[in-house]
Amino acid sequence: MIPLVKQAHFQAQWPQLNEKFAKLLQALAERQQADGGFAFWPGHTQSADFPSLYVIQFLLEAEQQGFAVPHYMLERALNYLRSVSQGAGANLYQARLRALAIYLLSVKGEQVSNALTHLHERLTRQHEQRWQSDILAVYMAASYQILQQPSLAQSLLKPYQAGKTSLLERDYKPVNRLAQPFANPEFQSQFNLDSQYLLLLARHFPEQAAQLSSEQLLTQLEPLFAGDYHTQAAAYSILALAAYADIKPNTVSVLPTLSADGEKLALLDNWPYARASSDKAVQQFSLNAAYPLFYALSEQGYAAQLPSKPRADGVELVRDYLNSEGEKITRARQGQLLTVRLRLRSLTGDTISNMVITDLLPAGFEVVRSSVPRQSGLWQADYMDIREDRVLWYGAIATQMTELTYQVRVSTAGRFTVPVASAEAMYDNRVRAYTPAGQLEVSAYQAQPTQP
Repeated sequence: MIPLVKQAHFQAQWPQLNEKFAKLLQALAERQQADGGFAFWPGHTQSADFPSLYVIQFLLEAEQQGFAVPHYMLERALNYLRSVSQGAGANLYQARLRALAIYLLSVKGEQVSNALTHLHERLTRQHEQRWQSDILAVYMAASYQILQQPSLAQSLLKPYQAGKTSLLERDYKPVNRLAQPFANPEFQSQFNLDSQYLLLLARHFPEQAAQLSSEQLLTQLEPLFAGDYHTQAAAYSILALAAYADIKPNTVSVLPTLSADGEKLALLDNWPYARASSDKAVQQFSLNAAYPLFYALSEQGYAAQLPSKPRADGVELVRDYLNSEGEKITRARQGQLLTVRLRLRSLTGDTISNMVITDLLPAGFEVVRSSVPRQSGLWQADYMDIREDRVLWYGAIATQMTELTYQVRVSTAGRFTVPVASAEAMYDNRVRAYTPAGQLEVSAYQAQPTQP
């Protein structure tokens, strides 16, 4: 949301935004490493390469919008960019890192000619012309444009085609997904790359961006409408559309009309985010305008019906409750200690990185925190979070079965709904699994009679 704060809708929320930004800075300060990069998870002691560049880009965007970014944090981050920009590697992943680092340094006004020339020559020597259709060439084009070298910039800008995989990416295969967990097409999806392209085009080549047709933009945004995106891709799309809006000023002065089941709703005039709400159960909305617009519909509440069947799309997950003899149970006694067993594996034929496994607990269950494992055999979680109502693990899931067990104590008698347990890829929403919901009956505790 950083690029949108200049709009009137967000200007009124500046104090709240500043407060949230201060909390975020505190979390980032805790994750910043000695080399200036940032750890992907709390408590980790090694910088995560691409996420670090993403965070640094966020900090630079925030600084440009008037947020106070601590000098010590930014200077250390710039040192990290300088180190990445001078790297020696030139495969797809390494080259993208270097091109982005060089671009961010050029935005800060640093002299990047040598690093840019070195990367340009290395790519041409190693990959001939195949790299020029990749997003890294667009980042290099933007850097050349900042350096007032428009002919070089244009030569690298033209080959990129939105919606099409570059030749360099098509032939790229990471040597080790575990060693480079962010070097995968899910993390850098085509929608993500196309959003970065639109951002760079609007900011550094506005005349060409202004020539894009509505059809081209809508085609590029199709994954957004289909829900096929993750948080990082969404962030780049917001950056891109905000930059595009700067070169395409709004000319609309009349609000649309909105009706709910035939009854007109009052739209709050807070352009461009006119909104309305209804506290009734609505069967049909009607939106009318004399111009194209985007709309979002949100609803609150709980699912009326929980899943009764398991789901396994790219990953398989099974959960059982076991008694002290290791037997599966559907009934328990108040005060009983149960073992929760989760078994999961990748069905893609390859290891899936950046997975989150969430086990929601029935009401009246208490986690025995000391029993929750961070490691199981050769598997180890990247991060773990134990809460009152759930346990979460984050990590990679291989094709071999991974088994996680921990204990819970049943503290309350009654009949309880057993929520689903789920496993999802954080950066590929096509990969997910969940167990069916169920019922568990807990009988009240009965004290054993004492012997006379």
